[in-house]
Amino acid sequence: MKVAAALVMLAISATSANATDLTCAGTMNTYQPKRVEATIEPGATVVDLAARHIVTPIGDFDITSVSQGSISFGGDNTPSYRGLTVFGTLDRVSGHMTVFWRKPGDAAHAAMYAELNCSTAKRLF
Repeated sequence: MKVAAALVMLAISATSANATDLTCAGTMNTYQPKRVEATIEPGATVVDLAARHIVTPIGDFDITSVSQGSISFGGDNTPSYRGLTVFGTLDRVSGHMTVFWRKPGDAAHAAMYAELNCSTAKRLF
């Protein structure tokens, strides 16, 4: 029984060791049909490099590339939002995240844009 419990704890710690918990907040702008700016209150973000997935206050995305300085996510394989392609980056040093929503084939105009600042989440106790 103790061995089984130890194996479960080892599996949980191995899984969570690959994920990083952040808190992100910022602003989101929509440009169509009219311009609206909204505040994104602080929310949980989980970056799981092993699973190549990021969960943010504004959506869940597949990670497309990882470098020492940044993480890119979204793109053509991410489920679209109202027919829009979603993609973004997270700066691994500053915590600055940008997310764009664009109509497919229109690289010049964003339909929506979010800018968040992220920091390491702190334990409550």
